[in-house]
Amino acid sequence: MRSECDSPPTSIKSFMRCRGHLAAAGGTIAGEQRTDLSSDAVVPKATPEPRLRLNLLRAVAERQLADRANMDSRASTLSEQHWPKTPDSPTSPSRSTPVPRNLSRPGSAWRRRPEHPLPRLPVSARSSNRGVTERYGELCEGSGMLPKFARTVQRGFHGTELDITASGLGDLQLKALLNDKNLLNTDQITRWRLRDSRLTDVGIIDFVTAIRLTVEVIDISLNRLSMEGSRVLSERMRNDLCFLRVVDLSGNGISDEPARILARGLLCCSALLRLDMNSNTLRDGTELGNLCAGHTVLTRLSLRRNFLGGAGVAALFEGILQNAEAGFQLADVDVAWNGIGSFNGLAAGKAIGAVLRNSGTLYHCDLSYNSMDASTCAFIAEGLKDNHSLYGLHVVGNAVSMDPDGFLTPIYTGAPLADQAQDQSSWRFGDPTSNTMTMVGASKPPPVEPAANIELDGGYKKSATWSVDDDLRGRDMSERATGCWACEGWERVELQYPIDPEGPEPKAVWMYTNLDGFRKGVRMKKLENRFVAARMVPPCCKLQAIFQVDAAFRNLPGAKLEKPKTPTEITLKACPEFQDLRPPPGQNVVGQDDHGHPIIHVEEVSVVDNKSRISVPVAPANSGRRCVVLDPPDGTNGVPVVMLRVTETDFKLARKVERTRAFYADWKRESTSLLTQCMLNDFGRTRLSKLIDEDAVPAVKEVLEQNYRKFMAIYRRVSAVDISGETELGVTQLQAGEAMMEAKLAGDSLTKIADVDRFFIAAKVKDKEAKHEIVVVNDKSLVRYEFLELIVRVAHQRFLKGGFVNTMHEAINMAFECLEAQGKKQVSIMDNFLYSFHCDDVDDVYKKHMTTLQEVYKKHSGSLTKPGKPKSMALLEWQRLLEVLDVYDDGFQARHSAIAFRLGMMTQRDETGSSRFQEMTFLEFLHALGAVFFMRKDFSESTYALKMESCFVGRLKQARSNNLAPAAAVTTRASAGAPSPGADAIGESAATAAAAAAPAT
Repeated sequence: MRSECDSPPTSIKSFMRCRGHLAAAGGTIAGEQRTDLSSDAVVPKATPEPRLRLNLLRAVAERQLADRANMDSRASTLSEQHWPKTPDSPTSPSRSTPVPRNLSRPGSAWRRRPEHPLPRLPVSARSSNRGVTERYGELCEGSGMLPKFARTVQRGFHGTELDITASGLGDLQLKALLNDKNLLNTDQITRWRLRDSRLTDVGIIDFVTAIRLTVEVIDISLNRLSMEGSRVLSERMRNDLCFLRVVDLSGNGISDEPARILARGLLCCSALLRLDMNSNTLRDGTELGNLCAGHTVLTRLSLRRNFLGGAGVAALFEGILQNAEAGFQLADVDVAWNGIGSFNGLAAGKAIGAVLRNSGTLYHCDLSYNSMDASTCAFIAEGLKDNHSLYGLHVVGNAVSMDPDGFLTPIYTGAPLADQAQDQSSWRFGDPTSNTMTMVGASKPPPVEPAANIELDGGYKKSATWSVDDDLRGRDMSERATGCWACEGWERVELQYPIDPEGPEPKAVWMYTNLDGFRKGVRMKKLENRFVAARMVPPCCKLQAIFQVDAAFRNLPGAKLEKPKTPTEITLKACPEFQDLRPPPGQNVVGQDDHGHPIIHVEEVSVVDNKSRISVPVAPANSGRRCVVLDPPDGTNGVPVVMLRVTETDFKLARKVERTRAFYADWKRESTSLLTQCMLNDFGRTRLSKLIDEDAVPAVKEVLEQNYRKFMAIYRRVSAVDISGETELGVTQLQAGEAMMEAKLAGDSLTKIADVDRFFIAAKVKDKEAKHEIVVVNDKSLVRYEFLELIVRVAHQRFLKGGFVNTMHEAINMAFECLEAQGKKQVSIMDNFLYSFHCDDVDDVYKKHMTTLQEVYKKHSGSLTKPGKPKSMALLEWQRLLEVLDVYDDGFQARHSAIAFRLGMMTQRDETGSSRFQEMTFLEFLHALGAVFFMRKDFSESTYALKMESCFVGRLKQARSNNLAPAAAVTTRASAGAPSPGADAIGESAATAAAAAAPAT
């Protein structure tokens, strides 16, 4: 039996294994030392036996010859299956391997390979297991190549797409594949992805010649495209590539002249959406700017890691500005790593600022790592101030910082970063360092091999190109959390601060967050029982907040408290509604600013949880829109970026154009002068001369003038609850008693309900001299001036006669203090309604359906108008229309129909000498319809316009032809409503936000 070392080794591993056996047996190979494993001593070289060495070499040669003999035997068997032997069949010489001369000795055991003829096999037979067609094999054989890419092509097919990225194909292999229709049918391929395929102009010309006019995607990045290939590709683009949508020419070493040729050809590709020319050697952006200016549907342009410099970028953005002014569709521009600050950076800054100032289509822009100084960045920051369309911006690697709201602050050399931008307590968006010089990440050109006589242009060596490694070496790991809302997935959220029902209501509330180091305060808007404000917040961030409530800093009730990372000092803010900046006890005042505002040291801040952080739903304008999915910002196969308002074929972006005049432009709000006229008119009609002395009248009028808006808001509601079209608008005796009891002005031993009833009857009495001036007569309810007289009589009986005060104006002031809560609530409802109603979304819906609205108003109005007056809509006609529209729900009931009527009516100076206050014009009709949907239980500001449009498309169109509901039915529903819940019913329903509610129809 032979040992393992006696068998002939067939590979290096087998040879080494035999060598190990020799060492174990005590032998060595010539020229080696043997180490004794049991000790540290090295055994000197030993001379092996010549016979042992010779046997080893013979064993290796014997195994090689045996393997070749087996291969020839298998080939002979296969040839007999394909070509049966015939007497006339030709033969071919055999390919034998001779024995090495130094081992051929007489009498040895070596045998020579027998020489027998072997027929040559066809390519299909020799490579059938690899899917190689006969045509492809013959072409490869004729070029002296192996047909080794057939399987690669077959695996790269995905429908109409061919993806053979990083295959190492080469020009000759591509030519062979393109000439084999069975293996590569170019008629069926519309998406070609030949990235990193070792192609030059020769292979690219063959590829361009073979593609069909239906091609949509061409990706030949990371190859070598020069002048000749660019000329052929441009010529083909000019002729018939009308369906081409995406072109990627990155990493091809393209210089300015080939780029100019390609740009002229790309301009003829009418369907082109995306062009990538990253990592080339471009310096001149003029022709690319002309491409942007003239292409109508180009959406994305990426020129990352080139050498455009300031002059090239300026020329490029001049074309982008023309694209925006023409209303075209360029939405995403990437010019990162182009050395803008190295040469003529101010021109580039002015051009970029002009685009940001005037473009309404640019959605995403990457300017990172361009060495732009503070002066250049100042032009960009100025242009960004009035921009409302840019959703994503990258400025890392320039002398500028970005705050969480997307605004820029230039950083001038020598000034500390903490004084101009962010400090350690703020979130880092981009560069994490506080050194101005280290923020300029692209301050030096890429490394190149030293060479003599290298031509310089714009500070860069022409032989240098940016690489992915260069890009990553200039970045910090924390830069991944950039301030780009699109790439980082920022979301718009609402933060809310609740109002303490047992404490005084704040006059103003500001919110500070750790996103900017508690530096910028956001004014919050009052909405019912809370203050709310919206901010863009990055995902998965621990949001901290502190709230300035009047002149004190407060935390969220019940929230988790933490100490800021760094000492935080905040200056108190003031507003027209709040000027008293005297901090209450317990506030740590550390100084004052230049304007005398106190500076307070904050020791603890609130951690905002999900209860106080509500995600805002998508705006109605974006509902149902198509989107374009962009590559991830890091260039990997991660989660893509979805851009709103961007499509591939019917791309339509909102342009920055002047809106036409809004339909509500003629609406007149309650001004101070109008309220004063109302007060003087109402007070002049009252019969209070016996209660108020002439000397006290000026003081009484002053008190009434201060509180008259709240009085008007209260009267607007109580005069419309449970009112049907059969009766006039006014305050019934029941509603008057409930209003006084809710304000705690009646219902006790001081002022009984019977006293209120007595004052109600007294207020109804009219002077004989004034009867001829009264046009509107309401025997069962109080009109506005009579309701004012009722309140004054209650104040006189309760506070003056009760001994609480000594003067009449003090008694009236105390009465209005009791009515403060009701008044503020009703004023807030009116303000919130007009705020939600007077917006662009509602304006668009109303203008879209204006013809239908006019027809409905014309059909359902004028039947009760007195002769000689312009036609208007009365309350009864309004209630009949609401029955047809069927818009009632739990929040807006039939008994509230007159309240919507009142909310839609503009305030009139006189409601006694004129009936105008109950004659609804078309403009007021439009507002009343809006009030209906505002008062419904499913009201939500985000879906407000959509719900109205749903009704206009459905029920409102039916109302043009439907007959009116019987008046008796309207009266029955209005009078048979649910028991009066008091003044809270409408306020609660109006404040309820249900984003997923069903439309009114």
